[in-house]
This record gives sequence, C-alpha cells and structure tokens, in this order.
Amino acid sequence: MKERLPPIVYFGGVMAVVSGVMLYEHVTGSVDAASNYINTDTFPEPPITESLPEIPQSTVPPLPSPEPDGSADTAFGAVYQNCVLTQGPYGPGHAIELSEGLLSVDIQSGPRSQILSPITGVVEEYYIDKYGNTILVISGHRYQVTLMHGDYNVTIGSQVVAGQVIGTEWNHGLTYVPGNQYPCEARGADCGYHTHINVRDLTTGAAIDPMQLPLCSGW
Repeated sequence: MKERLPPIVYFGGVMAVVSGVMLYEHVTGSVDAASNYINTDTFPEPPITESLPEIPQSTVPPLPSPEPDGSADTAFGAVYQNCVLTQGPYGPGHAIELSEGLLSVDIQSGPRSQILSPITGVVEEYYIDKYGNTILVISGHRYQVTLMHGDYNVTIGSQVVAGQVIGTEWNHGLTYVPGNQYPCEARGADCGYHTHINVRDLTTGAAIDPMQLPLCSGW
C-alpha cells in the first residue's frame, strides 16, 4: 500500500516531513523520492507499550524583537553538557530529501540527561506522530531547530532562552539498536536513548551541518 505524505508530519522509523522536508532514520521501509510516496507495507506497526507524555497546546506568540546587537538572539549553544555522536551527519542518500536538503545527527548524553535549548526562540511545534516519535521545533531569529525522541517539558508557544532545560533524553518512538527489528520503547527495552537534531538557517533557508555547531559544551 502507498500513502501520500502530508506536508508536515509522518515518521516511519524515524521519518518526518517538517516544513516540507523529509528526514529518514533507522528505517526499514522504502521511499519513492520521485513520486513523494512512502511504501508503508514495509514498516512494522509495533504497539507502544510505554505511556507517552501529554502535550498541552497553546497559541504561538510573536517572537520577541532581537537584541540591539543581535548577539543573544542569534547565538547557538549546546544541546547537552556532554555528549557523543552516535550517528550522522545524514545527507543525501541517508536522510532522504524530497524538496531541499537537511543534515541531521544523532547525539547521546545518557538516559534522562538534561536537554538544553540551543537557541533563544519560541516553541512552534510539539507533537507525537503515529509511531510515537516526539518532535519539538523551536524557531528563533536566525535558526530553526528540530529535536526528536526526548521527553520535553515545554508547550507550543513557550518562549525559551539558550541554555534553558527543555526536557530529558529519552527513547520515544522508533529508536533502534543494531540487530533488533522493533523499537526499544515498544519492546519495553532500556535502549535507544538519544536526540536527533537538524538545524536550518532562517536567514538563508539553508540546512546547516550540525557538526559545525557546538552541540555539546564538552566538544
């Protein structure tokens, strides 16, 4: 069966369309990039056994005006105090882009480690897709950051500052370890904890290689 991808959401192992861009991570399914269709027959539909966080919704307020010198509102800081790269950066051929490129990485600090907002901005999106992936999108004056799989303690419309604790590292959704067909969380396994991150420069519209950013203060 083939089903049409919507303009923003759908993950399959992790697969998403965020602002018209599809990410692809640890997926056993297949994508027809020319037709913008995903073959959902090849994706397992494991039950999510762990309860997922409830996500309160609210109206997104306008982004505050930048600081006069622009430094505070355009800076990019750490997502973790200390972390390691577990996969990536993804690019064409691994992260499958249908309309424009995205570069993504997986980083890990340890189960339930604090996740920090790397930018000052507003939470524009926070949702759980049908596969149980948690997706958080924060937009500032220069950067838009998408984080996945964590337990986040903010809501849509929350204004955050760089360095603020916004959640903890988790394994929500389709997170795997080699040799296992089904996601860690669905199997009730204590594995697969990490944060998937991609960053876009809103001033140019271009994707940024996360490895060029200070994702961890210990790097």
